[in-house]
Amino acid sequence: SDGHTWRKFLFAIHEKYRDDVDSFTPCEPLMWAWVQALEEEGPLHIFVDLDHSSLMNTGKYEEGQEPPNVSCVKEGGNCVMALYATADIKEGEE
Repeated sequence: SDGHTWRKFLFAIHEKYRDDVDSFTPCEPLMWAWVQALEEEGPLHIFVDLDHSSLMNTGKYEEGQEPPNVSCVKEGGNCVMALYATADIKEGEE
């Protein structure tokens, strides 16, 4: 991706979620991004390291806060790496 496309992506996050998230949210992908060439003397590309945790909210079990949208599977009272959604996800929901 070129720099212009990268900036459009970050601004799109801000525009789409302007009323739902704080002003820091578009900056979060920057913390996990880097630039590198795929071949010696080749053009630079922007990479972002995202995994399944990118789909999780920062929920809290506190008044006025959105509860977590995932939970872990427990075996013997301990969480294992398997996760599941805490609510049904309808088609088209993000």
